[in-house]
Amino acid sequence: MPRLNVILIAAATATCVALLRPTPADATTAGCTAATLTGTYGYVTAGFFATAPFVGAGTLTFDGVKKLKGSRLYSDQGSPLSLEVKGHYKVDTDCSVTIAYDVYRGTSIYESSTWAGSVVYGGQKISLISESDSAGATTATLVLELVP
Repeated sequence: MPRLNVILIAAATATCVALLRPTPADATTAGCTAATLTGTYGYVTAGFFATAPFVGAGTLTFDGVKKLKGSRLYSDQGSPLSLEVKGHYKVDTDCSVTIAYDVYRGTSIYESSTWAGSVVYGGQKISLISESDSAGATTATLVLELVP
C-alpha cells in the first residue's frame, strides 16, 4: 500500500477514535451543573468485601439540584436484599461528581457509601469508583445510565 494511503488511513482512524471516545458532559461548552443529572439512572455494581465478591443492581433518581433517592437489589452471600437509597450529590463544572448515600434496610442504615467520578455522554452516564464504604467494600465500581 502506498505510504500516503497508510498515512491517510491512520489519520482518519485517529480522528474517529477522538470523536467517539467518552468526554465529560458539555465540557466543550459551559461545563456541568447539578442540573446535568436529572432523572432516573439504572445501574449494576460489583466489587469485593475483603475477599468475598458482591453484586447489586437498582435505580437512582437525581433531582437536578443535589438530592438522590432510589432502590437496590443486592446479593448478600447469596441472599437477595431489597434496599432503599437516600443521599446527595455534587457536580463540578469540569463534570466531576461526588455522590454520598445511605442504604436502608427497613428503617435502619445498612450501609453508607461515597463515590467519585465523572458525568459523561452529555449526562447520559455517570462513571464512579468507591471512595469509602461503611460495610467494608474494598473495591467497587458503579456505572449509571439514564433510563429513557
